[in-house]
Amino acid sequence: MNKHTTIFIFLLLTAYHPLHAFLPYVKNYTRDVYAASGQNWMLQSDAANTIYIGNHNGLLEFDGCNWTLHPLKSKNIVRSLLVSPEGHIYVGSNQEFGFFTRNTYGELIYTSLSENLDPGLLHNKQIWSIVQKDEKIYFQSFGGY
Repeated sequence: MNKHTTIFIFLLLTAYHPLHAFLPYVKNYTRDVYAASGQNWMLQSDAANTIYIGNHNGLLEFDGCNWTLHPLKSKNIVRSLLVSPEGHIYVGSNQEFGFFTRNTYGELIYTSLSENLDPGLLHNKQIWSIVQKDEKIYFQSFGGY
C-alpha cells in the first residue's frame, strides 16, 4: 500500500466518524427537568452509579432516568455530602447534619445526627465538608470556638 492510498483510506474513515464521535456524551439538564433549585453544591455517585447532588432544596437523586428530590425536615440547603461504601449518604447543611439510608422499599430516609446537640453549638454554622477516615465520619464547618 502506498502513501497516497493510506491517506485516502484515512480520510474516507474520518468522513464516516466525525470527531464528536470520539468525545464523551454529555447531557445537560435544566432545573425544570429535575424540579429543584438551579443552585447545586456538591455531586457524588454510589457503586450503582446513582448520582447524588447537594441542592438548594435538599438532596437530589438521579438514577439515570428519574430525578427525586429529598428535602430535609428543616427545608435547609444541602451544601455537602459524602456517599460511604456502606451506602449511607451523609449530608451537611445550615446548623444541621445527618444521613440518608434506604428502607426496605428502597426509599431514602433521613436521620438527623445534630438534632439532639446543644443548639448553640451549631449556631450560624454551615457544614461545608464531610470526610470519612477509617470508621469515622467528620463534619466540618468554618466556625469555631
